[in-house]
Amino acid sequence: MHHAKNFESNLAYSSDNFFAANSMLFGAQEMDTWVGYRILNQFNHVYRLQVSPYLGRFQLTDGLNIVMEDSFYPNYLLKDKLQISYLSSMMKYGDSSIAINHCRKLQEVIDMIIRTLEIDLIWTETQFYDSLFPTRIRVITRSVNFEPFHVLREDPSLFKYVRYLSKRRSEKRIAKNGSVIAISPRDSQLYARLVKREIPVLPLRQLSFVFRDNHNGMTNSPSKNFDFDFIHFAGSNFDVKHNRDNLKLILNDIAPMVQSNLPNLKILIFGHRFPRDLKFPANVQQMHFRQDFHSIALQSIGAIVPGEGGAGMQSKIFEPLCLGIPLIANRKAIAGYPYTVDKHFWNGNSTTSVYESLQNLRKKDDAVKAKIDRSRELSRTLFDFENIKRQMMSILEF
Repeated sequence: MHHAKNFESNLAYSSDNFFAANSMLFGAQEMDTWVGYRILNQFNHVYRLQVSPYLGRFQLTDGLNIVMEDSFYPNYLLKDKLQISYLSSMMKYGDSSIAINHCRKLQEVIDMIIRTLEIDLIWTETQFYDSLFPTRIRVITRSVNFEPFHVLREDPSLFKYVRYLSKRRSEKRIAKNGSVIAISPRDSQLYARLVKREIPVLPLRQLSFVFRDNHNGMTNSPSKNFDFDFIHFAGSNFDVKHNRDNLKLILNDIAPMVQSNLPNLKILIFGHRFPRDLKFPANVQQMHFRQDFHSIALQSIGAIVPGEGGAGMQSKIFEPLCLGIPLIANRKAIAGYPYTVDKHFWNGNSTTSVYESLQNLRKKDDAVKAKIDRSRELSRTLFDFENIKRQMMSILEF
């Protein structure tokens, strides 16, 4: 069971074609869900229940066959929040994100699906549907992020500490009652402190496809050869606070430094929903979403992530490390993985350190190549497809 922006991408779930999926699906979470489904489907008969709050619809599929599809109404409006389903969910979890999704119709549909199709297990790609599942069935929850940490990093409001406490309550309840799988070592440690037991880690699964044969398409067919040197940042959606914070650092601090000291170097920014209230210097180019993103990124001097990072996926950090693209990053954005600035990436903690790192990278000497090779080899160990598949199978068998 998972979120979906819309239902136009069902074909992506029928094959292991990374590039087809990347062009049809929206963002790291849907890509991660796609890989998880492809792995589970190798060993089990898997039905996929996708829910689109954006459309107000849900759809159950069996392969490419649509078993059922109907509308539902999330509890977004004030009148909905006064109903028993919303209020009871709030009392149970203390989490408005879960209560909004506590739709009685979805709950009844899930119960019917379990009974009529003889479902043995539910694998859900978000914590926010936990209140919909009957207690009689085993549920594995693949956590996209540790929600209390996510609130502290992403919520700019004065109520974030109240939300932090409510998120701790809901995460503790879900982790105690079911099987929660963390997305990073940092999140695993945060969960472990909350529930006093070890929480398994299942990293961003789409990274495993970088090391499969079909990743060669990223290098063999660049759509455009650039006649200037550039670094890049891939921020996805700039409504997300940590992406916007990275963008601000690049525009306000990094770009002026680059313009003054390295005037021939450009900065390319990939993503969508660029803020209209930010001024873009002449040496920064908005690239939006591109189907040829990987082939362009592979031509860059390096990827840059100057912010401390948010919760969750962090594909902008780990994709470059897997692809062999030099990474200039804030040390706090590594999310507990065993990469170090001495061996695997370049220091991006300050404007000064970014400048020094860029000067180092422009040498393109043996030391640079050695660091790239080390980061890619470590990434291969951490995110290898067969390793991730084995991890998923052991989680199912636990």
